[in-house]
Amino acid sequence: MKHLLLSFSLVAGVFLSGFSQGLLLKDADGNDITNATLTVHGSPTASYLKAQVFLFNDDEETIQVWARKVEVEVLPNTFNTFCWSDFCYDVSVMESTGGLNLDAGATSTDLDFYGQYFPEGYTGSTIVKYEFFSRNESFETVSVTVTYTADATSAAGPRLSQSRIADPRPNPARDFTVFDYQLPPEVRSARLVVRNLTGSVVMEIPLDPSGSRLRLETSSLNNGIFLYSFVVNEQVVLTKKLVVNR
Repeated sequence: MKHLLLSFSLVAGVFLSGFSQGLLLKDADGNDITNATLTVHGSPTASYLKAQVFLFNDDEETIQVWARKVEVEVLPNTFNTFCWSDFCYDVSVMESTGGLNLDAGATSTDLDFYGQYFPEGYTGSTIVKYEFFSRNESFETVSVTVTYTADATSAAGPRLSQSRIADPRPNPARDFTVFDYQLPPEVRSARLVVRNLTGSVVMEIPLDPSGSRLRLETSSLNNGIFLYSFVVNEQVVLTKKLVVNR
């Protein structure tokens, strides 16, 4: 009888472990979208369309996750990218350079991952698959496929096209550089985020919505290349390079 109970316990353990979910993907409403297909509608004149994805660690241990994009079908003359851990990559980048740590039972924030599609005024659809994986061989890669559809009947997307920031001058900078910027009246928040090439934030400066110029002190930064992001209403409008050379 003891052998029977032991065998049953082992089988039950294996059976239950088979239901360990690991990483789940969810939409903004908390719906499970793991390995699902989503459609994001928007106007061809929108600055970009956004696909928000939340990562939920349904495991009992901390996991480190990376992200990649797979362009399934791209409408000519349009662009797409993805933002990972509050940093938006160039359109040519297919895989994140760093991993995101998720504690057991934790859910990523709205800045940890989202896809961006730039319709550039063109009507039609682009399909992008976003995969989330780990260096751990036992980790099961999960994904979500997003169809971005821009059509004339869609409501306008985020009105960020009126938000502008000029290239800094001077660049390369010595002790400071100046940014001229413009924000529409409905902006709730705006900031300039400066990162080093490893993705770590080295400076973060709020922008006055009623202002038009920012003087960035670079004297505390080491010589080298940095990336600055113009963030409006918690959405990255653009990311470019800043060089410091003294």
